[in-house]
Amino acid sequence: MEEETNYRVRLITIMEISSKITTKIFVGCHITSELRMHLSKSKEWKQLSVVPIEARESKIQEIHFKDKDYFGYYLIQDAIQISELQKIKTSIQLILKKYCPGYEISSLKVYALPQLFVA
Repeated sequence: MEEETNYRVRLITIMEISSKITTKIFVGCHITSELRMHLSKSKEWKQLSVVPIEARESKIQEIHFKDKDYFGYYLIQDAIQISELQKIKTSIQLILKKYCPGYEISSLKVYALPQLFVA
């Protein structure tokens, strides 16, 4: 009987913890010093970066992940097909071209960064 009670307590604890955990995938490019320079010169990017992300038409943003800064956005879905990454890369390139017209985007590498959030 005591064993069953301990099991229930552990099960409830696991369920409580898992309800507070969220996973997200961020897709974006590393912000190099050159890209940072271009973004800092962009009046449009400066104006957008002060608007809350929820209020933006585009959910593009900067994040800090493992000691590096990235430019991109969080995916709505939990999984992504490899074929979709090319479309997302093109989307990020077009957005970067809008804010940094002088930045060379042809060699841009896009990363998918899985992240775990605990509330």
